[in-house]
Amino acid sequence: MIGLVERGGKLVAKMVRSVTTNRMKDFIFTNVSTGGSTLMTDESPIYYFVAWFMKHRSVNHNVQYVDGDVHTNTLEGFWSLLKRAWYGTHHHYSQRFMPLNVAGACYKYNLRNTPDLFDVFIRAQL
Repeated sequence: MIGLVERGGKLVAKMVRSVTTNRMKDFIFTNVSTGGSTLMTDESPIYYFVAWFMKHRSVNHNVQYVDGDVHTNTLEGFWSLLKRAWYGTHHHYSQRFMPLNVAGACYKYNLRNTPDLFDVFIRAQL
């Protein structure tokens, strides 16, 4: 799984067979406006390329989980919600339908502050 979330904004996530630098680079450039953005990550070496294209700050989870405003807690919170749905509600995600489960979780997360979500859903169906 790979994912990105804008602070106070939208989230995008998807299932991938393996996380590689090229896959991560494509995912970031497809979903992030590199001009004024700062990417905050853990210290995985997979993100080393980011500094060439945009601001990048990282937090070393072996030392701490938050360093001022640098943290990955927002995305970690989403992964936690996804896992809770997996274990608690669905009990199992088949590999075949995993992308749909992740897309559904992203949809719900992105509309979490919508006052009348049912109305939004019904209007989208028309």
